[in-house]
Amino acid sequence: MARVWPALLVLSACTPGDPRNEHAIVVVFVVDTLGKAMADTTDWCGRMTSITGDFGLDVSCLEGAVAPSSWTGESHSRFLWPQNTVGTKRANQQPDCGDPSVLQSIRDASGGTYIWGADNGMLSRSGKEVCSLFRTQFPQGSDVLWETTLHDYELPDVSEAERPVHHAIDDFSFEVGFSDRPVELFLNALEPGGHEPRCWATPTSEACEALWQVAVSAKLVEADADRRAAWTDSAFYLSFLQLTSVRHADEEARWRPLWWQVTQDKVEAFREEMFDERLRRVLDAVKSADRLDDLRLVVLGDHGENPCVKRVGEDTALNCGHNGVPTEYTAYVPVYISPPALADDWREQGFVGDAATPWSTVNLAHGLLEHLGVAKPTTWGEMEPVGTATSWTCLTPEEGRVSGLHVEGEVSVRCVGDDCEVSDFRLPTDETLVPTPVADPPEWVAEWTGSPTWFTEACGVE
Repeated sequence: MARVWPALLVLSACTPGDPRNEHAIVVVFVVDTLGKAMADTTDWCGRMTSITGDFGLDVSCLEGAVAPSSWTGESHSRFLWPQNTVGTKRANQQPDCGDPSVLQSIRDASGGTYIWGADNGMLSRSGKEVCSLFRTQFPQGSDVLWETTLHDYELPDVSEAERPVHHAIDDFSFEVGFSDRPVELFLNALEPGGHEPRCWATPTSEACEALWQVAVSAKLVEADADRRAAWTDSAFYLSFLQLTSVRHADEEARWRPLWWQVTQDKVEAFREEMFDERLRRVLDAVKSADRLDDLRLVVLGDHGENPCVKRVGEDTALNCGHNGVPTEYTAYVPVYISPPALADDWREQGFVGDAATPWSTVNLAHGLLEHLGVAKPTTWGEMEPVGTATSWTCLTPEEGRVSGLHVEGEVSVRCVGDDCEVSDFRLPTDETLVPTPVADPPEWVAEWTGSPTWFTEACGVE
């Protein structure tokens, strides 16, 4: 059973304020490791349209969104805490105690109840600084808290009814039906985006079978071993990653379709239970309370996953995960907004872009505060303009070398340490995309590739 903290329901006094937030229900639902390419392959827009339509709602499926990091902690700490995109805080892998998130800022202004539920232990108290009673850095400021410290490889043994997200939705359902007060809900679902470990739920699928035979041939496992136990063993999984990404890095064409397919297998295995049904429970609670007009729903991926792609510079290994320099697969993420009028307003006001004008998901936080009439914290700094986006990773296993990507229009510069490459930046339609080098880089590239690079400075590396 996952270790979760019991919900501590705090009904704060209602604070009069801007009429736009007096009854607002703000739901931010993050699908961990769901990139835009995989979301399109598995038709998340169609499913979102169908699910919201069952409740008389519409949804806008946005294009061009770029996550601020390819790593869960950094991505969340930047799009929920935009102050971590400026100054020395750019190196933060988690928010600082005392810094209000976008959802806490909304709660503080409206007097509502802020509920936090995350299945990914990366967002839990494990290894984090205690900020207040039972609250560490990510869930700080929340009134209701559900989390787990279990590792990704331990979660398969936890049933849906015992998951933090499930319990958080229970408390949300009570709260929205209790009164017409504002509610802020944050949810993070781990499995339906395709996060590792994979193949344990679909061990006999064509791609998983092929990878199992690779592991058997390499003597990483016995042919008759328990496959579920093997795929959920972190030591085995890491050994297998080493086999494909390092020892056989020259077989990229072999690994790409297999890793792409096993990621898709996991998305399709868990989407119904751990996203679709959860979203239906959220919408059903809002509908039952006759509060659908109060709902502002934001669903997004925090980053995507690579299908074993080449790394930047002289590094000959493949990236078969989401660590390291952001790519088209990890940086482009899906964003779904309901009601669609909210997305239309944000597009007109310059908060979000489209397929031709990339934009940072950090802009969503700026857009929510503006929409609800909540003053932006002075520590947030200026929003990155639509048409540009920056994604960087200070937490990296690549010999301590930080990495990052900056894109303007259809051109990107991506760096690992001092190694930088300039190439086009396109949304993948399958697992085969390879960036095309830009022979004549635009002038703006020099601002990012100087010595030290922007990313090296941002991560505070000497």
